[in-house]
Order: sequence, then C-alpha cells, then structure tokens
Amino acid sequence: MSILSKIFGLIILVLIISGLYLFLTDFFSPKWSVKEETFVSAGDTKIYTFDLGPGEDLEIEYEANSLLEIRLVDQKNYEIWKEDGFYKYEEFPSLSSDGKIIWNAPHGGKWYLILHNRTDRYADINLNVKIIKK
Repeated sequence: MSILSKIFGLIILVLIISGLYLFLTDFFSPKWSVKEETFVSAGDTKIYTFDLGPGEDLEIEYEANSLLEIRLVDQKNYEIWKEDGFYKYEEFPSLSSDGKIIWNAPHGGKWYLILHNRTDRYADINLNVKIIKK
C-alpha cells in the first residue's frame, strides 16, 4: 500500500468519525433549551417562548432565593394575558428552593414560560429549561 492510499484512508476514517459525532450530538441534544443565571426584579416578569410538538415534554430545573410564580401559557391564553383578561394557565409550586418539573403539554404549539416575582425584592434564579422527546 502506498503512502498516498494510507493518507486517503485516514482522511476517510476521520470524516466518518466526524459525521457520526455530529449526527449523535444532534440526535441526543434537546430541541430547545436555555440555561442561565438570571434575576427577576421585584414585581417584574421574565418570559421565555418555545414551540412544543406532539409527544414532547418540558423539563424545568431551577434554584431560586425568593418566591416566584411559574406559569406555562399557550399562545391563545398568552394573548388574553397581554390584554389583562382572564386566561388559563398551568401553575407550578413557588420557586423557593431547588427543584425539577417535567411537564407534558396538553397540545402542541407555541408556549410561554412566565416567571413572575410578586415580592418586594429581586430574585436570583439558576434556570435550566429544555424540551425533551419521549
């Protein structure tokens, strides 16, 4: 075997391994995610927007130093909320320490994760949210 054919074989092997790596990391990575250290000011709201498809769950991991309301709202009810109307939402326990929530959407579409601070001081939060496939 000549040196040129060995080099060509090595290049092909590297390309195969690289392609396999890219496929596997894309296949196992979440569709959408956010991981951040942030804060919500007193009386303020922080909103995250994402799309959920059929059979997808939302995983929320958090650690906070203050009480926050956490709500999940679909597109229709988000529009009603923006107009200060009565809207339906999924509400979870107050964020007072650390926890993990896995939530299954009743239907696909655009959803909003709303963090609302009703206290009179700002709230630090470590937040990790991702869409997971069943």
